[in-house]
Amino acid sequence: MSSLINPGLIYYRRMFSLLIAPSNLLAEGLNTYLKKEYRDVLIISGEVPFVLSRIQPGKFKLKVERVSSGQEVYETLQRTKESLIIIEHDPGFYDNHADLIRAIALLARKKVTGTQTIFLLGTRADAWLNKFETYVHKAITIDMPGVDNRTGSPHSPMRSNQIRLPDFLMTEARVS
Repeated sequence: MSSLINPGLIYYRRMFSLLIAPSNLLAEGLNTYLKKEYRDVLIISGEVPFVLSRIQPGKFKLKVERVSSGQEVYETLQRTKESLIIIEHDPGFYDNHADLIRAIALLARKKVTGTQTIFLLGTRADAWLNKFETYVHKAITIDMPGVDNRTGSPHSPMRSNQIRLPDFLMTEARVS
């Protein structure tokens, strides 16, 4: 699977991108992507990481920041200088501070105008990720073929813009 996700990630340089997929697909895709990275990488993660623990060592320099709120995500993003920033989404970050979503998103867009790349990762769509979607340059949702996570039905996408993995490979970058 990782070889299928990786070609799409190459086009995300200097973009603020939202990727929603099962954690194993996110980890495989990122590991393949990171094998070619020589840059500094920062992972902003909550208390229970879903991708961080699966990142394999490489030629890149990895730094990890543990956060517990949206305010801490914002402050970490403000001071970071790393070229690649991976934010593991946790809906609990925004429960009491939904107004921070716009501030974080605008700061992320500002940072990618330079040389930085930002991936916002989620394992499933939620109300907070939907709010980020209007600010990202590229938003991709990959579902597991043939199974709906809510009902178990053969095909019933969770969101109208949800696509399957083969369709993901054919997408063009949407830059706003």
